[in-house]
Amino acid sequence: MLNKKFVVSDLDGTLLNNDGVLSKHSRTKLQRLIDNGLDFTVATARSLHTISDILRDLQLSLPVICLNGAYISDYNTKEHIVINEIQQDVRQRIREYVEKHDVGVFISSHYGGSDFLFYNQISNGGLQWYYEDRLANNDHRLQSTKSIRDLRDHYITCFTFIDREQKLLRIKQELLDQFPDRVEVHLFENFYSRGWHWLTVHDYRATKDRAIQQLQDEFGQRDKDLVVFGDHINDIRMFKIAHQCIAVQNADERLKKHAHEVIGTNMEDSVVNYLEDMFRAS
Repeated sequence: MLNKKFVVSDLDGTLLNNDGVLSKHSRTKLQRLIDNGLDFTVATARSLHTISDILRDLQLSLPVICLNGAYISDYNTKEHIVINEIQQDVRQRIREYVEKHDVGVFISSHYGGSDFLFYNQISNGGLQWYYEDRLANNDHRLQSTKSIRDLRDHYITCFTFIDREQKLLRIKQELLDQFPDRVEVHLFENFYSRGWHWLTVHDYRATKDRAIQQLQDEFGQRDKDLVVFGDHINDIRMFKIAHQCIAVQNADERLKKHAHEVIGTNMEDSVVNYLEDMFRAS
């Protein structure tokens, strides 16, 4: 039965199509399932701002997991319930690295009840793409900063480096060597701007599995079967804690190894169709 399931889905490459859109079919069917008692939420690398742009008026009964677990947020009030900020000494070392190597970076932060997305320089095509994408989407968080030092009072939740893969691999290794147990890093190609890779750096507490477990404990989901959907290796941890983990056909092969089942692609409304079949079976 649906009321015995707690369902968490990734967004990009999973619930969304290749244009980063929730199709009309998926939106309509998903809302109907939620209205009929499905406990559903999303866990994504996206910010609350971009989640809201995509899901719009979809009515969720549970908080959403943003920036890979850096935030747990109330989707309706747009307030953060949990903020996993990067610790001060780690922030300082990353700032020193950025200044020493003159690296362009985007910084996600929270201060005074508002979210911010700062950038220090736009020095390559990947950074330019993200900057223009945020402008095109009227992202009110976007601001420039001359120095990360100016953000000392902010809760910094993510550093996003954008460059070619080989350069980011070096940065990733340096960070892991310095902070082996204190940061969570993800390196991936930008799905919408091929050839440019992103390296996101979070606090070690910012993971999808930790956030899901917190939702289970605090929102009465612990006694329900956890069902998760994903497509990328940043979903492996949540797959490991789920009763039922489902990969889409277009998923990374490394994730598929952890899946109980592989369904159709993200272009076929496969997640929602699977949930609808589950509803009929119940």
